[in-house]
Amino acid sequence: MSTCTSSKPRKVKVSLLHSPKYTSILHQAMFHIHKDRDMLLSSLLYYCGFIKETPSFFTVVEPHVASRTQLEHFHTTDYLDLIEFAKCVTSNKL
Repeated sequence: MSTCTSSKPRKVKVSLLHSPKYTSILHQAMFHIHKDRDMLLSSLLYYCGFIKETPSFFTVVEPHVASRTQLEHFHTTDYLDLIEFAKCVTSNKL
């Protein structure tokens, strides 16, 4: 016979990295892959009230430029090297 203990439900916290500038930059940089997905998601979140009047469990955080060291906490060095290489190629800095 199994026993079931009731516990308090955990409080969920959700954060969204969002700003109009961030959405615009992401849309321009990733259009060839995402098409209009970034703009559609931003509009959906806005009109559903998640950006205008955020629920208590939901936080909107404006992103900022991260250093290479900060990015290495979330991405491999190979990935970051690839992104830097692509950036150099597209700006003809090689």
